Amino acid sequence: MKPLVNNPCYKNVYDVILDDNVVSSIKDLEGSDWLLNFRVLSLRNNYLTQVPTYALDNALQRNRNAGIVNLGNNPWTCDCLFTPSFQVR
Repeated sequence: MKPLVNNPCYKNVYDVILDDNVVSSIKDLEGSDWLLNFRVLSLRNNYLTQVPTYALDNALQRNRNAGIVNLGNNPWTCDCLFTPSFQVR
């Protein structure tokens, strides 16, 4: 995920589909310009157990381009702190 944040060659990448990979975290995207401009983020069938829901909430409220966020079929850690904010969307 770091190239989306740090590499200027990826500045205009708006659709990221990384289904069926070994992605275990999207913390690197937190606070990035990419998160505020993306159209598609698909990370189905990976190794995500948590996502920074406050970062996604903020991005989705401010990003007028966001159309698709696919996070299904990951081994989520759903506890009392994580679940309520994750289910809101």
